[in-house]
Amino acid sequence: MLHGSSEKSKIQINDATVSFEDVYKAPNLSSELLEKIKTADILLLPYTDFKGYQNCLFPEQTYQFYTHLMNEAEKQSLSVDLAVSDEDYKEIELHADVVNIADILIQWVLFPIVTGMISAYLYDLVRQRKKKMNANVKITVEKNGKAKTVSFEGDIESFERAMKSLDETIFK
Repeated sequence: MLHGSSEKSKIQINDATVSFEDVYKAPNLSSELLEKIKTADILLLPYTDFKGYQNCLFPEQTYQFYTHLMNEAEKQSLSVDLAVSDEDYKEIELHADVVNIADILIQWVLFPIVTGMISAYLYDLVRQRKKKMNANVKITVEKNGKAKTVSFEGDIESFERAMKSLDETIFK
């Protein structure tokens, strides 16, 4: 379902293909990693089977984004984790003019907090690079056993406003 679109951005909302339970059942997780990610409020998910590549991959600069999220989450008494082991962590370079954010899995109640953290990260990138940039962000949110994926594609300056336009009606 297309929620909103303009020249600068596009938001799509679809039924999610992944949930916390799906992540917890992944066959490649060690029991140690499983216990660790079960305590995470915010999970960063790798791309799986990306263009035929069998390993789990994260978009470039995910580690910097992860570090930003950890610092911001700590202020809110939240925890962040990657849904892969350190040994399996790999990044892939995508399109240099587009900021690709790792897929995020959260509970609905955290949506405004996490989108605020993402907005701050994206605005910092714009300030550092001193140019307009686009971003691709995919956030899967769960509420009462239902899961929806919110996909944003477009101008970084439109991201925060676009996310604030969403409410619980996405679950209906």
